[in-house]
Amino acid sequence: MGGFDKIMKLISDSIKIEGKVTTISDQIKELSKEVRDLDKRLIRIETYVEIADKVKKLK
Repeated sequence: MGGFDKIMKLISDSIKIEGKVTTISDQIKELSKEVRDLDKRLIRIETYVEIADKVKKLK
């Protein structure tokens, strides 16, 4: 394999890696959104449990 072929392969590999990094970045953004949504839901559930516990103690 000549020097030019090696350079072209490196460029090609770099482009492929960039595409994979972009894909992974998009997946991380989506996971981050899902985690935030789950966190909000968990906070609501914790609030309901705390309220129910206080109501139970009042009875």
